[in-house]
Amino acid sequence: MEKTLAQSFSDLYQKVNSDGKLDPFFHRPEAFGVASNDFAAVMLLLEKVAPQLPAPAAEQVRAAVSVCRQAVNENVPALTDDRMEWDLILHLLAALSAGR
Repeated sequence: MEKTLAQSFSDLYQKVNSDGKLDPFFHRPEAFGVASNDFAAVMLLLEKVAPQLPAPAAEQVRAAVSVCRQAVNENVPALTDDRMEWDLILHLLAALSAGR
């Protein structure tokens, strides 16, 4: 059975949050695809990986965090499996967190 995008995000979030310092709310796949939760989870993941990145990359990640925060504040619609940009975001987050 193929994993859903929400399950993949949840799995990545759990992996990055192995130390338990992030909100465990996003360990559950059902937390994704609701309101702007997806942007909130991405924001938390980015904030977590930013300190381990070289300065130029960390600066770009902080800019991405700002975009996520704006999306949360504006309650931008959630991810769906048919939105390819979320799949792209998932893979980029996985790449960023792989070096942790």
